[in-house]
Amino acid sequence: MEQTQTTYGVSFFPKTERTKIKTGNALLYCRITVKGKPTDFSLQKTIDKTVLKTAKGKGKSNDPDVLKLRHFLDQVKGKVTHHYDELKLRNQPITGEILKIKLLGLEQNTNSLCELFSYHNKTCGLKRGTVKNYLTTFAYIQNYLKAKKRTDILLSELDYAFMLEFGNYIANNPIDPLNPLTNNGTMKHLERTRKVGGLAVKMGWLKHHPFRQFRLKFDKVQRSYLSDTELAAVEVLAFNDPMLQLVHDLFVFACYTSPHYSDTINLKREEIVEGVDHTPWIRQQREKNAEPVLIPLLPISISIIEKYRNDPRAIARGTVFPYVSNKTVNDKLKIIGYIAGHPRPLRFKDARHTFATTVMLTNGMPIESVSKMMGHTKISTTQIYGEIVAAKLSEDMKNLRQKLASK
Repeated sequence: MEQTQTTYGVSFFPKTERTKIKTGNALLYCRITVKGKPTDFSLQKTIDKTVLKTAKGKGKSNDPDVLKLRHFLDQVKGKVTHHYDELKLRNQPITGEILKIKLLGLEQNTNSLCELFSYHNKTCGLKRGTVKNYLTTFAYIQNYLKAKKRTDILLSELDYAFMLEFGNYIANNPIDPLNPLTNNGTMKHLERTRKVGGLAVKMGWLKHHPFRQFRLKFDKVQRSYLSDTELAAVEVLAFNDPMLQLVHDLFVFACYTSPHYSDTINLKREEIVEGVDHTPWIRQQREKNAEPVLIPLLPISISIIEKYRNDPRAIARGTVFPYVSNKTVNDKLKIIGYIAGHPRPLRFKDARHTFATTVMLTNGMPIESVSKMMGHTKISTTQIYGEIVAAKLSEDMKNLRQKLASK
């Protein structure tokens, strides 16, 4: 191989296809090797193997065919060197595949991962919170590339090994060193990367999904919720601090109604309607999946709504509750949980889990009704909560024993 730089080289070799090319002739192939990794491709030119052997040699020749082929080979080497120097000058990634694409004029296939992620995040149409998660994943990709001393990577370079290396990088290099990722946190970033890889196929930027063989491995997580006793300990609290009291009321409201933070804080006044039983209901579309939900309100939820009916901050927004950020809510809940003697830090999502388990399923509410109120598109999602309600299982078995005993 003739080296033009210590990091890459260009060579040529014949490749015979017996059914198409007569004996003695062959297709001319080029091999570009970058950092020891070869990329072979056809130059779409039929040559005589003997002429190629002479043209590649250093000796002089007056044979017109040899001179013509030698000139062609020099042109190819010159173009490869030109593209190599151009990429190096611009501090862009250099691989044999990239040099091949540039040499053959296939620029339309040089889409990159950063380009794909940027396109996805601008056009995906996802909710703001979900887009924020994709932006964090994109930040991890940029950090990973920076660690590799690269600014981008071609889609054609993506493969199984990339996902392994990227996942390992995420796990060991958290953006927030004080808040390292769990295995599931790492898997979520890889899951988003995998979904964006699928977009490349849909866009026609890739023929095959680069991560098709990669399997995500999530750890099974026990959902955190409050028991009857723990919920009661939170309910009875009252605070002189208005912000603590507001967060407390929002949390208790969600424990008895089920909405996520965004659905709770953005609950509109007109979304409180009269139900078929002539009591107040929530009629709302979930922000996460636009699934319509109908939730009959329990007395404690109605009393909390009434508490903020005349709040000028809520009136100005046209919502049931004044605005408070998700971060502030979870920060204040840690304080509330500590005061209530809760064994672990409270999070707003614990309210939704408490609604499904302690308030609904444990008290015998049919899982189909719970699923409808929670806005789940599949009942299998709700069944996850059913699996963790040991108290409900105990009660069901107690009733079964009584029925069997009566027989």
